[in-house]
Amino acid sequence: MANTRIEDAIRDALLGAFTAKDEEGYETTTFGSAFFRTWLKEGGNAYTFLFHKNLRITNMQHAELNALLSTNTFEVATSNAVRSLQFVSSHDLVATLDALLHGVPSAPSLEDRPTDDEGKKALMNQWATAAEWFAQTYAHMLYYTVVYDAFYGSASVYLPAHLDINLAAICGRAGYVHSCGRNVFVRNVSKARLDHFSKAIDRHLQRYRPADEKGVFFTVFAHEEFDPYETQKAPLRDGLDDVKIHIDKSFMGRKSLVEVAAELREAFKGRLDVAEPDHFAQRAGFRTRTMWLISDYGIQRQLADGDECLAKSRKRYYICYDQLYDNQNPFQFFDENKPAWVAHTTIPHMLMAAMINVTAPSWSGKSALLVDPFVGSGTTWVEACKYPELTVISGDKSSLAVTAAIDNARFFAHRPETLRRIATIISAVAESIKDPTQQVAIQETYGDLTGAAVADHVPQVREWMRPDAITDEAAEKFLRGQENEVSRILFYLLLRTHRRHEQALRRHAQNWKNEFARAFRHEAAALAEQIKLFAALKSKLPNTTIAASLCVCPGDFSDSVSVAVETLEKLRQRNGAQVPKVRNAEELGRLAEEHGKFNIIITDPPYGFNTDEDSQALAILYRDVIRAAVSTLAPDGQLVICLPERSTIGKDPAAFTHHRIVTHQVLAFAAEIGREVLVPARSLPGPVLAFQPPYYWVSDRLQRSILHFKIR
Repeated sequence: MANTRIEDAIRDALLGAFTAKDEEGYETTTFGSAFFRTWLKEGGNAYTFLFHKNLRITNMQHAELNALLSTNTFEVATSNAVRSLQFVSSHDLVATLDALLHGVPSAPSLEDRPTDDEGKKALMNQWATAAEWFAQTYAHMLYYTVVYDAFYGSASVYLPAHLDINLAAICGRAGYVHSCGRNVFVRNVSKARLDHFSKAIDRHLQRYRPADEKGVFFTVFAHEEFDPYETQKAPLRDGLDDVKIHIDKSFMGRKSLVEVAAELREAFKGRLDVAEPDHFAQRAGFRTRTMWLISDYGIQRQLADGDECLAKSRKRYYICYDQLYDNQNPFQFFDENKPAWVAHTTIPHMLMAAMINVTAPSWSGKSALLVDPFVGSGTTWVEACKYPELTVISGDKSSLAVTAAIDNARFFAHRPETLRRIATIISAVAESIKDPTQQVAIQETYGDLTGAAVADHVPQVREWMRPDAITDEAAEKFLRGQENEVSRILFYLLLRTHRRHEQALRRHAQNWKNEFARAFRHEAAALAEQIKLFAALKSKLPNTTIAASLCVCPGDFSDSVSVAVETLEKLRQRNGAQVPKVRNAEELGRLAEEHGKFNIIITDPPYGFNTDEDSQALAILYRDVIRAAVSTLAPDGQLVICLPERSTIGKDPAAFTHHRIVTHQVLAFAAEIGREVLVPARSLPGPVLAFQPPYYWVSDRLQRSILHFKIR
């Protein structure tokens, strides 16, 4: 509830806006825009969030960030959590304020201003009276109002000074947040000018002074700083690569960005450390903050092949932010390729994290029981370890999948030296497969690394290099009798090679063994590199934690937030109900009797897309699981389910997996037992319903829909 102190702050911001309106600068062309500047941009707490993936891939990043803001915002004076934020766009806030000001009693004209001192004094007194009335009347409305400006690959968030956020916790728990920090400057590219940019930087540095003599490191996120072939790699595509700027071809007004950087270097000497060319290739140790200049687009809805989609608008913006944290979630190094792998359609870790986070406003700070009846290789189970509030019950009818989930949990708990040893052996075995004649030389290079020489693994790998050699039954038999972890990981790699490259291997049937060896080396090289990155991160992780399960460690351009070592250790130590078990999904009713009704059911069921499952049996499974989910959720329990929407490879998912059919079944089963179905997503500013479920996620082969229900 608004109090006198907040009313005074709003009144002062209104008076400041009256003074600032029409002064030389920017964003003061209307009274509402002047108030937005004084109340939120300059007087409040402003942040920028950069996403791993943009709206071409998914719209869950905005829904996820909205939920995380709702659960990690607090009142500065009391540190009490805030749960009732109201989100508006800057455009809507400015328009609303301009409209409301027309109704202020005795408000002076904002157009005709006297030039004599007596007239100016009378006008200010008149305006002070009007500002007092406005603050008393609308403080309750502005108290919890947060501005959220959504862009194609990023978001800007503005909070009033009496509210702030736990930025590190948001960064570490998010699936799609790549990095975040304080907002410095946002301006349409066609309107941006160096003097406006310089003033914004000066205000920011006065408020958040650099801690060292060199000043804050400043750089343009420029295409020219990167190998053009590197930028085509999947981690940057449809995300970070699209917010880069062609520094050699871009301007602020009549000044090129090369000139802008040079003038900033001179004007802010000692306060900004402006990057020299090729600085990415010459990184100089860890930094605690970096001021980035990026470029992003606005959003619009458009039709594509008869379907509505979110697209880049014509408006492009320069966005400068002072990065304080980046997200180093270790699970995201592997994403859909965790070491223990059993199926093509493994859900990405970023997407699963977002699916968990959108449910958080209903349980954050309280214990909650989360269930996933289709755990696969353990994505839900592993991601949920970031939340000590969650108790996770999971299972799968495939014993191979459950074994893989447990193996993955064991893997993530390893020490850095163990991880490096595993990566080295994988690389050595792949080299041995490539050229058997060099096996002795390879043995000498890599040595006896696990108590079993590298050469001992090679015959084992070759034994399985036969068409149709690895069935589920054969895989389970091998894993039951094999304790050596390197052998297990190599076996999963073989399984991945067989299944992921099945059609290519059939096409090269005449040269099957050589083609398989080539594919195996490709998969081994990718996994070894991912393990090395994970080992390097783990070597930096401290023993101290934040937010109960996260930690902060040094990074190249700012501090990094990651999953704490002790949190990863607990994955291996979990026992009892927390460990995935072999069970049928239809057992939800029995599980609810044992553990109590569920607060959250999150799942990615089988699609029948890359398998030979009987479609009738799968349709019945969907029906039974949906019925059980609706009946076993606790009051205000939530169901989040990921479904195939359409494919682009000529093999469409079955009709019963479509989100409209599943939604209809949820409504029908809820009606049978007298329960109410709600869509709990909060409305975010932007194109109408752009960030409401069903959410979407798109890959080159498959588009998914993500449903989110609350059952009362």
